[in-house]
Amino acid sequence: MVELKEPKEYKKELGSWNLATLPILPDKDEFKVVKDKQAHFTFIRSLFNDPKISTIVNACDVDREESTIFYSIYHMTGTKDKLIKRLWINSLEIDEVRKGFNNLLDNKKDLLLYEEAKVR
Repeated sequence: MVELKEPKEYKKELGSWNLATLPILPDKDEFKVVKDKQAHFTFIRSLFNDPKISTIVNACDVDREESTIFYSIYHMTGTKDKLIKRLWINSLEIDEVRKGFNNLLDNKKDLLLYEEAKVR
């Protein structure tokens, strides 16, 4: 739903390949919404920022990359002051999913996975 910006979106002169401009190391990674996902993103942003919603459940797969996907989208929505809970399951069996929703975790461990992924 979101992706890293292309080098030329940071600086126009990075639009063509040139050995002299390598490596390209921006001060901060910047993301953009994938063009054909704008409607999905707009909907997710409206839910994340709905004042009636106080808790967001991260139900992405349990690994670094999926944590990165969730938090990249979360940050792009501009959402602030929402409680984030983590659905931590290893099976999609109905009983396991129910058990997971009945035992949602805080996002501390998931934030560590996200930080690990950013460093990688």
